[in-house]
Amino acid sequence: MKRMHKYFSVLILLIVFAGAAQTSMAQSGQELLEICTMDITDLTYLKDFQAKLDAAQPGEEKPVMRKTFMLKKGNQYRFKVCNSKDFPGEAILQVYDSNRLMGTTYNVATGKSYDSIDIKCTKTGPYHIFLSYKEGEPGLSVAILYHVKVL
Repeated sequence: MKRMHKYFSVLILLIVFAGAAQTSMAQSGQELLEICTMDITDLTYLKDFQAKLDAAQPGEEKPVMRKTFMLKKGNQYRFKVCNSKDFPGEAILQVYDSNRLMGTTYNVATGKSYDSIDIKCTKTGPYHIFLSYKEGEPGLSVAILYHVKVL
């Protein structure tokens, strides 16, 4: 009986340590932000936001996160997206000026994704950002807004 108790205790410890190791390997939003900003040197950071969306349920529209930013006429901005390796979802970021699509990180015609897009603002006002994941998969991403230059 003592031997069985000893094996049971060892098994519990292994399960606890395995769970702790897996948790420590997962990327947090803050770690993702740090990774995403490592290669940026010549841009001015303005704002960021984290998106974590669940998978779309069968027969339902894919989940979408919406944000609004005030951008100024005569400026060029860059939106950069970084996806967590812990989720299968690949982010699609779209920027709208009212009802007009100004740019997207996903080209439907070619099926190619990009990690950033540049927007040249032609008027000062609210710009609407929509972030979703291809195929409605679950995902975790960080989107960052940078100022590139005055036009």
